[in-house]
This record gives sequence, structure tokens and C-alpha cells, in this order.
Amino acid sequence: MPTVEPAGTALFLKRWLRRPFATGAVVPSGRLLAEAMARTTRSVIDGRPGHVVELGAGTGEVTKALLAAGIAPERLVLVERDPEFATFLRRHFRGPRIVEGDAARLPRAQAAHPAQPARAATSLRRTRQAHLAQCAAGRGLDLHEAGGVTSFAFDDALRRTITDHLGRFELRRRAETGGLKRAAVAVVVVEGDAPGEAAFLLTKRTPRLRAHGGQWALPGGRVDAGETIEQTALRELHEELGVLASTDDILGTLDDYPTRSGYLIAPVIVWSPGITVTPNPAEVAAAYRIACRELFRDGSPEIVAIEESDRPIIRLPLPVANVNAPTAAVLYQFREVALAGRDTRVDHFEQPVFAWR
Repeated sequence: MPTVEPAGTALFLKRWLRRPFATGAVVPSGRLLAEAMARTTRSVIDGRPGHVVELGAGTGEVTKALLAAGIAPERLVLVERDPEFATFLRRHFRGPRIVEGDAARLPRAQAAHPAQPARAATSLRRTRQAHLAQCAAGRGLDLHEAGGVTSFAFDDALRRTITDHLGRFELRRRAETGGLKRAAVAVVVVEGDAPGEAAFLLTKRTPRLRAHGGQWALPGGRVDAGETIEQTALRELHEELGVLASTDDILGTLDDYPTRSGYLIAPVIVWSPGITVTPNPAEVAAAYRIACRELFRDGSPEIVAIEESDRPIIRLPLPVANVNAPTAAVLYQFREVALAGRDTRVDHFEQPVFAWR
């Protein structure tokens, strides 16, 4: 049986035993089914406005897959008539809109919880349970459905594509930090170990550092007084890896990402051809060129629930290790926005407990 969240499984079985004919399945949707539904939904809605409505959300197994596929939580509307399932969904998913009501009376529920109308729909069914994905009609390319991503060429065309995607992205930058310290990281696009292939720089911090020692990271640090986030990213890139870059090499920026350890991270995308990487041993134990195609691995990202938070953590399987948030969240948004051209938010993803300090 596919592995699902234990608490969700226990609740599902309890509700099924109590009301077997009112529950649409014997077990919650499994991972493979949920991922297949999410891929189909994403291929339909990519680049189009509108909401995604999930009917009979249950314990949220399909919801997690939809979020992992890059669908923004604010676009999700979860319809669930069972009050205990609806309560479970509210506890585990902050971003999506939860509508407690009968899907057969969806127009009435939509009147009480208005969402942008939809003109096209796809659905997959498991026994009597239906999940309806709705979206506005339009055009778009979904990289997941394009035969898989083999590689990205490190050339002027890719630079123009990334610049265009970032230029059209509706950036979210917080005017007030809410007590968090501003920081910046550099997502550095370079030529990979394979000639002509695009990659990004990933570091492993030295274990001797007082904060986040031994963790996987992007070059970056706290914004000094009088600095912009772009200046911080370029300074840290030089201090940590010996790479000199200028403001002309900056292609754009991504959303602020708040961390449990007290920082508000601004990612800066930097294009750096023909560089030599020289890690600073006081800060960096090792540096790697990770091919951009690795961000599009099957099953990536991994979305994992943890007991310590009502938000799931995000994790990326990469050749060197499984990388967690905040680095995983930044890289996932880089993949979605800069490479794939999809407006995707990541600040709702949690970090593992060891990164909270």
C-alpha cells in the first residue's frame, strides 16, 4: 500500500468505519495516483488564470501532490463535506481555501466562498471519490509533460529566457521584515561539469560554523548597513567562492523567504560564465556545480509533513544529497519561475527542525 500520513490514514479509516457508504474510497488516494492527478492538472492550468477545485479532498493526499507540482496554495479550493476531514484540512493546509459542504451543491458553496469561474475541467476518479480540477482555457507549456527535461544549454538563449521569466514575474518583497534580519543569497547560473550544460552553484557549509554548520546552502549572508540585496549577494559570492560578478550579471530576483532562524532571504539570480570557483575554507567545506536538469527529477520536490508544524517541509533530491529548505525552497522557486516560467510561491513551505536554530 502506498505510504500516506499516519494521522490522515487513522482519521480516514475511522470515518470509513463509521459511515462506509458516505466515504468515497476504502483508503486515501495513494502517492502515485495523487502525483498522476497533479501532473494532469498542472498540464491543463499552466499559464492560465483561475482556481483549482478539488472535490472530496479527504485527508489532503492529492492536495499535497498539487502543491508539490507547483500549484500556488492560494489557487486551491478544497471542497469537503465531512466536518472532521474539513477540520483536518484546515489544520494541515494554511494556504488553500477550505469549503465545508456537499460538492453536489457546489454552486451554492461557491456563492458562499467565491472563486474565479472556470471554463475547462479535467478529473480522475478512484471508486466513487471525484477530484475536479478547474481552470480557465488558454495556452501553456508544462515541462513535466514535455517528455522530461534532459538538459539546459548554457547559452545566450537561456540567459534571455531566464531574464524574461524573471521580468514578467510578480515579485513579492516585504517592505517590513517583522523583526527578521534581511539576508540575500546568490543563485549562480554557470557552465556545468558537462561542457555546454547549464548548472548552479551549491555549497556545503563547513561544520565549524556556529550557525547552520554542515548544511547545504547557496552563497549568501546578512545584508550589511547601507547595502542592497544585490550588493550583498555579490559580496557573499566573492567572499565564499572567490567569484567576482557585477550588477550587469544579475538577471533578476525571487520572492523573500522567511526562515525559522530569524532571516528574511532575498534570492538574487546571477549569470556567471567562465568562472573559477575557489571555496573559502573558513566558510565552505565544498562547492558543487549541479546541472539545472537535476531540479526536474521525477518525484522532485518531496513534500513531507512533520509533527512540529502544520506546514509541510520541502526537500529536493540532488546528486550530492537531499537538500532541505530554505535552500530547497529557493531552488524550487528558481526552477519554477526562472527556468519553467511558472508563477510559483514557496514561502508557505516549512524548514526541518534542525534548521530552526
